[in-house]
Amino acid sequence: MATQTFSPFGDLYPEIRTMIWDFATRPHGIRGVQHFSIFPCYGVPADFDGHIAPVIETSQMEVVGAPSTIDSTTGSPYSNNSTYTIDSGLWTACRESRAAMFRRYRPDEWADFYEVQKKKYSPSREPDRSVVHLSSTYHNMPATFEMNHGEKSEFFTVLPATDLIFIHLTSFRQRLWDLSKQLPFASWKLGFGGMCHIALEFDPSWSIAELEQYQQEWEGGPPELSVERWKEYDMLVQTSRNVHARGNLKTLWLVDRRLRREHLAPTADQLEAILKIEAMPDEERMIFHEDDCRYFGTTAFYERWLWAYEDEGSVDGSRDTIWQFVHSLQWVATVQAMDCDGDPWNLPLGAVQRWGVLLQSS
Repeated sequence: MATQTFSPFGDLYPEIRTMIWDFATRPHGIRGVQHFSIFPCYGVPADFDGHIAPVIETSQMEVVGAPSTIDSTTGSPYSNNSTYTIDSGLWTACRESRAAMFRRYRPDEWADFYEVQKKKYSPSREPDRSVVHLSSTYHNMPATFEMNHGEKSEFFTVLPATDLIFIHLTSFRQRLWDLSKQLPFASWKLGFGGMCHIALEFDPSWSIAELEQYQQEWEGGPPELSVERWKEYDMLVQTSRNVHARGNLKTLWLVDRRLRREHLAPTADQLEAILKIEAMPDEERMIFHEDDCRYFGTTAFYERWLWAYEDEGSVDGSRDTIWQFVHSLQWVATVQAMDCDGDPWNLPLGAVQRWGVLLQSS
């Protein structure tokens, strides 16, 4: 059998090299999943040493970390299947790879928008809602930022208007709605326009009974919950009240990993096709792509019946637990908003944000 030889990459025609570099960048037309962890400035774990974004605000009490992809274990909070890892190394590999990244993300075309955003910024007031939240024109707006990895720097690029920003909190004392000030791809101070989709892990120990107890204590009832537990529910409720909705689209999501596709339910590819067919004309289906799986945003009632809990006994035989929880969460947030508003029966549109449910499928 004849021995086949392959030309070194540098000897290939420039057109072929360009095509290869372009294929190495993040594909167009998908919503990515980007994982970040939030830590107090004084409590960064050793695993994240060298994987921290620069501090943006002088008064910032927390820092943003990106999990390491080295020696990581699947399922660990330190593993990193983020979409930004697809092409992050291309920014600094060589001139041709960097040119491919410029072709992919076209950062020069967004320079004027960044400058306008910077002029809007004022440390003395909350930023106005960015046009990034309001127009599909900005769905492809890139945000490239630097992460310090030991003695080296690595550059990540996300699409803050369309990507799912999966936040791993180390303390529920953290104010989720303040993240736009601290994240290097969302800060108005740096010229960006916030972010549109935020996800948290659903804690199976959360319960509707405790959520109702939290509300009773918020209204002045006798304390029964622990301080930390009370803060967990308060973080969820206050996030509902402080993150604005985008019309009918959910921007806050909970992920319950105990849910698995029913045996006879459609596969991930079939489900994606079904969701597009069943979508209303003005309704956008939320499908976010991670390295080896997808997250589906459920909007129609019937969709939840395609899924079941791995251990039915762990949820009292009910597959609706997380949906019932988010319904109760919205109710509690609405009650508090009505109590604090001068005209409780005329709350402005989007005053209370609903949490959506994301279902993971490989």
